[in-house]
Amino acid sequence: IIRRLLFEALDAFLPIWWIAAVRRDKAMLVGEIQSIYMIDEVRRMATESVLPYVLQAFNRFRSGRGVFADVADLVDRPEDLDEWDDFNDWLEMVTQFGYLVSLGWVVPITFQWAFLSNYFEARSDVFHMCFCCRRPFPGAPADVATWRRTIEIIGYGGAAWNIVVASYAARRLLRKRSAA
Repeated sequence: IIRRLLFEALDAFLPIWWIAAVRRDKAMLVGEIQSIYMIDEVRRMATESVLPYVLQAFNRFRSGRGVFADVADLVDRPEDLDEWDDFNDWLEMVTQFGYLVSLGWVVPITFQWAFLSNYFEARSDVFHMCFCCRRPFPGAPADVATWRRTIEIIGYGGAAWNIVVASYAARRLLRKRSAA
């Protein structure tokens, strides 16, 4: 879990960090955050729900059962469906939390995007559970503690990052005021 999470974090936040720390271009930073965040959300929903459904429709078409699945077909042939895996759902939540905690101050509309994204993500997950995968078996997931620790680390790191950014901005503001 940790290796994949580190890879995803570098993939999501390294370009943003480069623009913020090295180039120091706020307009470019805002544009990059908006584009990376929204494209990442749309990409995840498409690969989670749309792509598996299209592949299953193609397989049904090849086997002569038609393109669209009906409920009876899904109940009669659960072996044709993929197994439910909650890793990507946890990864989505942690990545979105990282965006909001660390970068919400740069683009405040990110919070509204997150709400809208979560609305569509919930519907996408329902669609995915109903038409693209087998029903998950009830039970406690084994790796919740790892995800909880990860969210705590992101929360504390985001708080520390926001304190550093606020003190840097306050110092710049005081310098401008004393110069004027």
